[in-house]
Amino acid sequence: MEENDDYLTVWTDHGNQSNVDNFGSYGTTPFYKYQLGATPKTPYYHTDLTIPYGVRFVWPDGNSDVFGHTSMIYPITLPDGRKVWGFYRYTSTGYTSNGDPTWDWSVGNLSQQLTPQNLESLEKSHDYCIIAQHLEAINTKLPLPQNAIDALWLLARQYDEKKILVATTSHLLNYNVTQQYLHYDITYTDGRAYIHINNVSDPVDGTYKPTITDLRGVTFYTSDPSRTTIEIGNSPVPKSYVEYNPSDGVAPSIGISWFAWNTTNYAEG
Repeated sequence: MEENDDYLTVWTDHGNQSNVDNFGSYGTTPFYKYQLGATPKTPYYHTDLTIPYGVRFVWPDGNSDVFGHTSMIYPITLPDGRKVWGFYRYTSTGYTSNGDPTWDWSVGNLSQQLTPQNLESLEKSHDYCIIAQHLEAINTKLPLPQNAIDALWLLARQYDEKKILVATTSHLLNYNVTQQYLHYDITYTDGRAYIHINNVSDPVDGTYKPTITDLRGVTFYTSDPSRTTIEIGNSPVPKSYVEYNPSDGVAPSIGISWFAWNTTNYAEG
C-alpha cells in the first residue's frame, strides 16, 4: 500500500467471530475474545504494522442508538500497549426486551436514520454524527429504493443550505481531534488580531504542530475578519486557504477552507 501511495487512517471492526483481525473491543466482554488483531504472539497480530503505517481511528464493532455526539472520539489502549482513537457510529434505534440492539443500518432503513428531526437536532446542537449503513444489503432495487433516495436528497439539501457538513469519515475524525485539542493564542498589533496556532495536544498521538491539512475547517469567531490573520506558529496561512464568513447569528468568522470534494469514480479503471 505504501508503494502505491495508498494511505488509510480509519479501520472498521465488523463481521462475525471469523473476523479475527478485528481488535478494538478485545477484553471489554467475553464475546470479543475472538478479536486478536492487536494481540501479540497470535497468528492474527497486525497492529504492530497497521498503526505505524497510519491507522489512527477504529470503530470497535459496538452499537449505539445515540444519533449526535459532541465528540465522536475516545481513546483506546490495545492489548499490545498501543493507543488509537475509537469512534462511535449510529447503528440502532434502541433495544429489544432481551437487550439486543434494534439495528436500522440496512438501506431500507436509511430514511429512518436521515430524518428531518435527526438532521435538525445535529444542526441545533452542533453535533457530530457517523451513520453505519449497508447500502447494498437487502437491496433488490437499483440503484437504491426510493425512500433511501429521498433521504439522501434531504441530506443534500441540508448540505447545500450549509446547515450540515457532509464529510468523509477520515476528514471528520481528524477535524474532531483538531477541534478538541487545538492550542492557540492571540496577539494584537496596530489594530489587527493575529491568531497563532501552536499545536494539537493529542492525548493519543502526542503533541504535534498541525499542517494545513490537519487544520482544514478550523474556524474562529472574530469581530472583524478583514483585520484578522491566522498563523501556524508565526507563519501566515496562505490566502488561498483562508475563508471570511459573515455572521452566523453569533459573530462573523475567519477560517481555513474545507476540502474540495473528490468525485472520482474509482470503480472505473
